[in-house]
Amino acid sequence: MFLDDVPPSIQLRTSEEGADGTGLRAFFVPAGVPLWSKLAKAQRLSHIDFHFDAAALQARLSASGLSSLPRCLIFAGDDSILLTLARLAAREVEAPQRGTLVLDGLLQALLGAVVAPPLDTAAPASGGLTPQLMSAVQRHMAKNIFRAVSVAELAHVAGLSESWFGRTFKQTTGMSPQRWIAECRVLAAKEMMADQQRPLADIAVATGFSDQSHLSRVFRRSVGLSPSQWRRQTQ
Repeated sequence: MFLDDVPPSIQLRTSEEGADGTGLRAFFVPAGVPLWSKLAKAQRLSHIDFHFDAAALQARLSASGLSSLPRCLIFAGDDSILLTLARLAAREVEAPQRGTLVLDGLLQALLGAVVAPPLDTAAPASGGLTPQLMSAVQRHMAKNIFRAVSVAELAHVAGLSESWFGRTFKQTTGMSPQRWIAECRVLAAKEMMADQQRPLADIAVATGFSDQSHLSRVFRRSVGLSPSQWRRQTQ
């Protein structure tokens, strides 16, 4: 989370050739997700980072209504409430005064602002999806990673027309819904490839690809290596 009055001129993307996410106040990066960054100009940055054990993070999110960890990178745009929470947390970390209970509450609030536990209703914010809608889309994708999920289906989850969803989704994440779906599948495939005995053909089907060849094409486009090459390098 960036702490300066104006977010830095930094470009972030999840692949060497992917679309940039800019004008960001914060971002959440799941383990194993690659991230490219580029500063548009020389500048000083103030930021606070939190690193989570996966099990501890799952427990926090489950208590707030999220059944699974986000699989894809989440960008959070500039937001005055998010900035206030981040600065309060940074101040407490730098010079503890109120004890762990206050810091824990701030941390939970920041997770809610960025990862977004669901609310009963939500409307699209100008310039992008609300955190609540983005969270609903992520949960739906995680639950249905094993089958083909269309952009129209995700738009329905968000309660938006497909064309409006496509525009707002790209403003929120920095990539098209189609690209995001592919990146989610690639990340899920990487997690399954940790089991060296599991065949790639089986992994392809389990992550929503039509076959192993389809997995290989999309994986190479995203990672720059074939699944078998990537698997050997990460053994």
